[in-house]
Amino acid sequence: MNNPSALLEQGEKALHSGDGVTALAFFEQALRNDGEFFRCQFLIGSAREACGEDGKAIESWTRALQVKELTCEHAMTFSKMAIATVRQGDLVEGIFLLQQALVLDPEQETFLALLSEWNGRLVPERADPQPLYYA
Repeated sequence: MNNPSALLEQGEKALHSGDGVTALAFFEQALRNDGEFFRCQFLIGSAREACGEDGKAIESWTRALQVKELTCEHAMTFSKMAIATVRQGDLVEGIFLLQQALVLDPEQETFLALLSEWNGRLVPERADPQPLYYA
């Protein structure tokens, strides 16, 4: 099978059934056969994420975003990178990436809720409601 569209379809089926390894093989073959670069790289990243390879997923999503013009279609890529980055322990970088997603899709309520949650982790509320200064 050399048709990139058919390969992507088979890969998406494998990914949705939880088989990241098979999905990755289909997506990489589609990319080799001149499939749509952004979509292939995005899906390769998703397959790597499903395999527990957050670092490699982030690399694929970063390649996917190397396009001339970013659109709201790319916001999900930034959000997936943000989530994987936070899983790797870098909350500040995750917040930055999620803010990039919001620039592209400012009405996305999921992004706003996640950003609020992460900002709360970054700056926890004070247990002591005393003012920071004394009069």
